[in-house]
Amino acid sequence: MYLGISYTGYSLPLEIQSLTRNRYGNVIIANMVYDPEADFKSYGFAFGWDTFNIEMLNVNKEGFGFWIFTQDTFSAGTLEYSSEGIRRLKAANPGLSLKSQKYYFTLAIQYDITLGIMWHKNIGPVRIGLGAGYNFSGRMVAEITGAAETSSDMIPSTIPYLFHHGPVIKASFSL
Repeated sequence: MYLGISYTGYSLPLEIQSLTRNRYGNVIIANMVYDPEADFKSYGFAFGWDTFNIEMLNVNKEGFGFWIFTQDTFSAGTLEYSSEGIRRLKAANPGLSLKSQKYYFTLAIQYDITLGIMWHKNIGPVRIGLGAGYNFSGRMVAEITGAAETSSDMIPSTIPYLFHHGPVIKASFSL
C-alpha cells in the first residue's frame, strides 16, 4: 500500500459545451464547438498497491505469481481553453455574452489497474523481477464553473472522460 501526491498536465482537443438559460430560467446547453487545444493541469492525492513491488521485497519467495497493480487519484486543478476555442464559442453563439476567465477550476478522478503475471528470482545478492500485464485507466474531469445567470449569458463547460488501455511490461532489480 502506498500514498502519494501527483501532478498531471496535458493538452488535448475537446468539445466545449456552453451553458446558458432559456426564457424560463432553466439551464440549457447552447451551441457546442471544437477547441483544438485545451490545457489541463491538476494536483492530486494518489493511493494504491502493487503486488509486483511487494514481491520484490520478499527475498524468500521466487518464481511466478499473479500481478495486480491499482492506483486511484483524486485531484483539483485548472483548465484553460485556447483562444481559438473561445473565438469559435463566441461565433457559434451570437447574442450571448461569454462569462470568460483565463482559467476554470476542475475536479478529477482517475483509476489505473494492471492485471498480469510476474516472475522474481534471486541471483546472488541481486533480486530481479519481470512482469507482463494489461493496463486499463480512466480519468473523468469535471469543470466547476457555475451557471449562467441570465438568458443572455453563457459559460463554457466540459466534462471529458479519458480512457486508455494497453500492454505493460515491467522490469526491476534490487541489491
